[in-house]
Amino acid sequence: MRHALARRRLSNRALMWLCVAALLLSLMPLYALSAYNHACYDDFGFSIRTHDTWRETGSFLETVRAAVQNTVSIRDTWEGTYTTSFLSALQPALFGEDLYWVTTALLLTFLLFAVWFFLRQTLVRTLGADRQAFWTAFCAVTFVMVQFVPELSEAFFWFNGGVAYTLLFIIGYHPFGQTFSDHYVLNLIWVIFGLTICGLPNKIIQVVGPILCAETFDYMEWKHGLRNEALVTTVQGYFTKLSTSITGWLSGMVLTWINYVPLTDSLGNALPQTDPTVLNGIWAVFCILPALARGLYGLSFFLYPIHGNLRNQMIAELADIRADRLAEQEAARKAKLEGGEE
Repeated sequence: MRHALARRRLSNRALMWLCVAALLLSLMPLYALSAYNHACYDDFGFSIRTHDTWRETGSFLETVRAAVQNTVSIRDTWEGTYTTSFLSALQPALFGEDLYWVTTALLLTFLLFAVWFFLRQTLVRTLGADRQAFWTAFCAVTFVMVQFVPELSEAFFWFNGGVAYTLLFIIGYHPFGQTFSDHYVLNLIWVIFGLTICGLPNKIIQVVGPILCAETFDYMEWKHGLRNEALVTTVQGYFTKLSTSITGWLSGMVLTWINYVPLTDSLGNALPQTDPTVLNGIWAVFCILPALARGLYGLSFFLYPIHGNLRNQMIAELADIRADRLAEQEAARKAKLEGGEE
């Protein structure tokens, strides 16, 4: 009997239902917890104007118009993430704090639909998988993505944070036909929408850079007792401008190096390039080389020493050094005051 049970195999149908049950059970607590969720951090900052408009007019169209104005204002004064700025201005809590549960329903449901659509296109329509294999793969992949997400709160419970990533995870898929020409206008809108979001990784670099600079200044103070912020930032700004100038010059020169000549018809209309040498040159210079440069930039972080125990030690010792320095300054001030009184 024991050997018979050991040899018994789980059927594909049973495996499918097991995966479905595991996924549903894993999702139920997330949807339930959304009832206790509330707006926080940038949810308020991005929706100040729209919240005031909704409270004063009660008109959804006026609120959308305020969201557009808010997006333009953010673009002029801060950053150009049009789509996420617009969506963040319409976060659910501006219509009522008790509606913020919509955040989880929206973010998590869109993620599920995105994965479902992707696997349906690849497994069923392209590879010809049956229904059981499709649902098994969908439930297994989604279970792993949801349960092992690096930051659960930002992925499914924070609208301003999740709308830029979890919600827009779907933009990588092609909902309007298998080819671009099937629905040209809709696909064009979709591509513009997607390209707007593709600029978000650059925002991470813009945040990481100042943090690393601050840690570098602390490291200099810790090692040498002197913070040379003015000198370092001046040199850094100079090399930034120098690299920008060189990059702009190279962008024009490489077109000459690969023998690029614009193609036009008899009316002067531009024609697509057909020379494989020119096309490969454009691909290498404007795609491969920047990718390699960005990869080397990422690898350089492995040489960055200020992390872990060293960073903790630096912070602790700097706190003591600065406290001693303040104590010395206070003692000198008191001594000066006492000397003046005498």
